[in-house]
Amino acid sequence: MTTAREIGIGPRLFVFLVYTGLGLSFVATIAVLAYEFWDTGWFDLATTDSHLFLFFPTLGIVALLAFYAPSCALADLYWRHVPFGKLRFPIGTLLLGAFSYLVAAELLASPKRSVWEIAPAALKEDKGEPPGCALTGATCERLPALVALQDLRRVSQTRLGLAEFYPRLRS
Repeated sequence: MTTAREIGIGPRLFVFLVYTGLGLSFVATIAVLAYEFWDTGWFDLATTDSHLFLFFPTLGIVALLAFYAPSCALADLYWRHVPFGKLRFPIGTLLLGAFSYLVAAELLASPKRSVWEIAPAALKEDKGEPPGCALTGATCERLPALVALQDLRRVSQTRLGLAEFYPRLRS
């Protein structure tokens, strides 16, 4: 059995560099959101999609810390004991990069967009009424996107549960 002292510096350095890159990418999502939407209510955007901007990066960094030692042991196994193990790292990286590119291209091709994909200037200009709505004769009231995000955050802080939305059971 390989002990922690027997793991070479090469596998440790490789895992450290990969995990550092992943950790920085987790932090970069919230940092870029804050930078781009600083004057446009970035915190409202971050809390509305908190699963993307707060929960996932936090859980990801904790997971990287938890799996560092086991990853070093597996990297050492490939590095020393698996035939062509050192060659499998770059090949696996290229395959993972190609797969990531395909997934990203598919997501970008989707017509469904989130509010944080809209330019901050366009969000500031949003008046709430879609163009030409009054010409149809229908009632067309819509809050501006930024106001809706602020209201969502404000209201969510005042409610303590979802009980008022449950249908009452009749006896």
